[in-house]
Amino acid sequence: MTITPVDIKSEKHFDELHRTYGGSSFAPALFDAGYADMPSMYSVYAHLSGQVEDVGPADSQRLRIGKMIENVIAAELNLATGWSIIDAREYWHGKPGATRMFVLDKERRIGATCDRYVKEHEDGPGIIECKNRDYLQWVENYTDEDASIRDQIQLAHQFVLHPEITWGCVAVLVGGNSLKHYVYRPTDGKMPEIMADVEAKWAELWQRIADRDEPTLMGAELPIWLEAHRDALERPPEDLIEIGDDHVKGTELTFDMIAKDYLDAKERAKHYGKIERDMKALIVQRLDEHTTARSNRYRIVAKYTPVKASSVTLPLTVQDGLRGLLPKLSRSEQNFLGTVIGFEKETRKAGFRLTLNFDDDPVDAEAQAAQAEQRKRDMKAAQDFQAPLDDGKEPA
Repeated sequence: MTITPVDIKSEKHFDELHRTYGGSSFAPALFDAGYADMPSMYSVYAHLSGQVEDVGPADSQRLRIGKMIENVIAAELNLATGWSIIDAREYWHGKPGATRMFVLDKERRIGATCDRYVKEHEDGPGIIECKNRDYLQWVENYTDEDASIRDQIQLAHQFVLHPEITWGCVAVLVGGNSLKHYVYRPTDGKMPEIMADVEAKWAELWQRIADRDEPTLMGAELPIWLEAHRDALERPPEDLIEIGDDHVKGTELTFDMIAKDYLDAKERAKHYGKIERDMKALIVQRLDEHTTARSNRYRIVAKYTPVKASSVTLPLTVQDGLRGLLPKLSRSEQNFLGTVIGFEKETRKAGFRLTLNFDDDPVDAEAQAAQAEQRKRDMKAAQDFQAPLDDGKEPA
């Protein structure tokens, strides 16, 4: 297997590598376990095939803060474990034909940067993957024994590229002040199976790109699909296509089954949307110009934001150009062109934008007491989990 570390010279160089090789941050999406901005294989396909400029998080502040927090996580992990943790600005990539124990015929182009390494350890060199999670994310996706499956897939991808690595760790900063770390080995538990699946998924993805075989997309990816197919969608419609009873790719459903589910959902949304609008109107009418109210159960705040009217006109440069033509035209043509120059169409009437906010705050004393007790229990559970780090000493 040929796997080569490359020094990352600049962010531009990193972007070039990221477009050439399938990175470990993409790997969970191949299993439909990606983040909201890249949930499934389709997003990765659109990115690596060059159909769209970029997918994934576009918030540079979020990425920048995430990189800075890696330093905090690594420092705290060093204090907790005593491991000698180093930061290596390297990109590992290759076209493996055989990894530790798996042989595949398809050529893959995969790569990764690792957050940190541990070079000196009794069990040999290791990889550190740093994650920053709030308490609710941790509760929903992690246990005391295992990191999220998303993190495990990413670590498995990195194991594939590092045959010399004997172990890896997912270090998770929870709630900003509690560190959890999970150690995995490439030869233990389910990790060998996950590694094999990672290789197989990358082989499938690159083959799909070669064959121009789009993976099934999720609803959140529709804007990406529309952007990828922009040129074709802007052309005049072509001939009618006939759709049979075969299953839609990636599903066990026929087209008619999917269409019926869509229409049923749309009808329900229309029905409940009308109920929402009607109930909103009744609430506003009952508030009678007040912005704050309290019922037996709710505290309600209405916010009315004035919205100015808006209209569209010809750009000033176009108007000036047309006015320059007026002396050369007949009276009737001047009248017509004057109408064109003065074109204005209202696009929005003046009014108010209304938002309603509700707090579940019952007046009934018994209900209030029960609610307060539940809030105390929830708060205590969160505080106990996210208690400030202490120095390990017993209280005096």
